[in-house]
Amino acid sequence: MKKTCLVIYVGNGYSEFELSHDGAYTYSTDMKENYENHQENIFNPLREQGYDVVHLRDEGLQTLSDQEILAKAKREKRIILTVDLDFSQLLAISGDNLPSVILFRLGNENYNLINQRLTIVLRDCTKALKTGAIVSVTDRIFRIRLLPI
Repeated sequence: MKKTCLVIYVGNGYSEFELSHDGAYTYSTDMKENYENHQENIFNPLREQGYDVVHLRDEGLQTLSDQEILAKAKREKRIILTVDLDFSQLLAISGDNLPSVILFRLGNENYNLINQRLTIVLRDCTKALKTGAIVSVTDRIFRIRLLPI
């Protein structure tokens, strides 16, 4: 049986679309490059560890609202991996206990550190992530907040 994660990458000032000077939305190449780098450096190593990793872009769902993403992750019993604080705030307000969120708050976002921290969190927080938690991950520590808050 595969382990599951819903991988969502939101942050670093990049968005799927950027508003151009004429008011039309244009595709951000930075997001595309980030996605390709994340596929190779984060998603594939997770898959090699036996995780069923899905990125919203893989399913053409990159424009879902945060609420829709939370509902999808809950319905599919997946964990959200993100740098976006909104997911933690929405979960706290909702009073729900799922889905779990792993929130990266890293000063150094190199892939080796991300994978190292993620491996530790997934190993050490398995029970909390299954029952519902927000795990904040920094360069040196992680903090678990059990849901509901």
